[in-house]
Amino acid sequence: MVDSARSDEAPFLADCWRAMLDELKMAPGGYQPNWRERLARFFADGIARGQQAWFVVRNGEGTPVATAGVFIAETSMIQVDRIATIGGVYVSPAHRRKGLARRLTEAAIAWAREHGCTLVRLSASEPAETLYRSLGFTRGRELVLRLDSDLAQGSDRVAERGE
Repeated sequence: MVDSARSDEAPFLADCWRAMLDELKMAPGGYQPNWRERLARFFADGIARGQQAWFVVRNGEGTPVATAGVFIAETSMIQVDRIATIGGVYVSPAHRRKGLARRLTEAAIAWAREHGCTLVRLSASEPAETLYRSLGFTRGRELVLRLDSDLAQGSDRVAERGE
């Protein structure tokens, strides 16, 4: 069953966020020394302000084993069409392939809809893309520039030459 996460579970949410980043190799430079406290505070504050929601699936003992978050960006608060972003979809390895990510994502989409959002975004790992497409997500216009790559540094050199 999907439950709303409580703000006191924010440290667990932070741990899942990091596990997700680690699995996807999305933090090659490592983490700030106080990453867990900062991230937990961000999640707890967002839940308290109603700008984000977190959902969990718990095992038989009541311990969360999977998470998904949904965020409404500050800039979306001034637009007519509100935009939500889903992130932190993570299922612990022992509980995968049971439909938990789907149920969590559906809960996040429902929350976004209930909060007046007309668009939901997410960044999908390659293995999860099939799941998100089955929920109706399509390719968007997002482009990514790695500032620590040789190509980006070459772009800086082009800009310096005025090209």
